[in-house]
Amino acid sequence: MTTMIEKKLKVWYTNADGITNKHEEWNERISEKSPDIIAVTETKLDETITDTIFPTGYQILRKDRRSRGGGGVALLINHRWGFEEMEGMDMIGERDYIVGTIQSGEHKVVIGVMYNPPQNCRRPREEYEENNRVMVDTLAEVARRAHSSRAKLLVMGDFNHREIDWENLEPHGDPETWRAKMMDVVLKNLMHQHVRDTTREREGRMSQQDWILCSP
Repeated sequence: MTTMIEKKLKVWYTNADGITNKHEEWNERISEKSPDIIAVTETKLDETITDTIFPTGYQILRKDRRSRGGGGVALLINHRWGFEEMEGMDMIGERDYIVGTIQSGEHKVVIGVMYNPPQNCRRPREEYEENNRVMVDTLAEVARRAHSSRAKLLVMGDFNHREIDWENLEPHGDPETWRAKMMDVVLKNLMHQHVRDTTREREGRMSQQDWILCSP
């Protein structure tokens, strides 16, 4: 997925579902198109894999997965752009996200990539609840900081809330669900969710759980 800000900044987002077995093809495409910023979810990397797996010419920020399951995020910033990671976000909770700012022309842009693990039988309910609390609070805090500094905002990621109907702005179900709370943050902060097509197929089921959120 590609998006543009002020027609000056080329941004790629991908849910990689593991980088190690496809990085050569991936790096070839990056070399050909030269995006300014690349956001990746489900890198499935750990400390045994070095940054040499990524293309040269980029500042590389990683938050590797915390278990042998999915997860992990990365943000690659072309060296011609200065990037400053946002401080103090770990006070909300340590999870799979990277957030920072760059200067694009006259505008400051807050850029983030996030991964919210799904609920499954291997994950305790308490962990699922905490993951979602951190994601909701983090997204709200990132939006607050962007607005207070008059920055543009771009957040990409796999939020694992496939039930939301973005066409009709309907979360479906109880308003106390995490997907409803997540959508509430998006709407209250005047963000627009750009992805309309399904982004995942598992066991024959199509879903839309990858989002690209932008401020006006």
